[in-house]
Amino acid sequence: MMSSFRSDTGIERSGRTNPPVRSTFTSRRGFTLIELLVVISIIALLVAILLPALSAARDSARAIACGSNQRQLGIAFAAYAADSRGSFPTTGNYPDNLGGVTSWYQPDNWINLLAVGYMDQPPTNQQGSPAGRNRLAAPSVWLCPNDQRERHSSGRYHGPTYGVNSLLTGFYAERQRHPFRVEEVTEPTKTPVLADMLANMNFHSFPGGLRDLTAGGNEPRWPHYDAGGDNFLFVDGHVQRVPQLEPDGMAVAGDLAAAEQVREIYARASQYFTQDRLFWF
Repeated sequence: MMSSFRSDTGIERSGRTNPPVRSTFTSRRGFTLIELLVVISIIALLVAILLPALSAARDSARAIACGSNQRQLGIAFAAYAADSRGSFPTTGNYPDNLGGVTSWYQPDNWINLLAVGYMDQPPTNQQGSPAGRNRLAAPSVWLCPNDQRERHSSGRYHGPTYGVNSLLTGFYAERQRHPFRVEEVTEPTKTPVLADMLANMNFHSFPGGLRDLTAGGNEPRWPHYDAGGDNFLFVDGHVQRVPQLEPDGMAVAGDLAAAEQVREIYARASQYFTQDRLFWF
């Protein structure tokens, strides 16, 4: 018979002790080796599927940033032209009064003219100058984020990613010494001003050794940094990605015969470039 008692508050309580509550959770065994291997295999498969897509998305974003850099340089070109009766800046290294060639640190090269005059950047003889050898540090508007060139031991680049079409800016071009004026360009939407370039090749960007696509003996080699192609800034200010036009392996350093073939391929690509040889090849 169950006893009961009344508490001081007048509430009757049972004297029976409640049985212990059993846990609703039961112990579980761990994963077997096969189950773990299945999970690891699934994760590895997902990583293999996603990594190329992520890499492509990263490269695409960098290519967009590269194009943005060229647009900013295009604004500097336009500002220079507006202040210079419509003229493009000089390529650089005009002969001096002594019959020689100006040194690295002369201010007449196109990079220095734009950087100092229109982009509030240091001149060639100061650290960080885009026109000074081994002075350019990333990130910079002068460097493509996909630039894969080897850096100097200081960690700096020896010059910009982008090279100039010196048929427009003069000097080494065989058929045009002085810079053209913008209004003289017959097809501004198809005439490149800048492009992604491999250093020491065509569109060479060093103030002390500027070479271009139009001078004989140079090797046209685009780096194809931007999603398998290259960004070009045109005279009208727009930037366009041009896909690789030459067959894989054709442009090899030191092979001048192949270089001429590449030159001709880009010269005849009328869907992208002007066919007026006064301004392009």
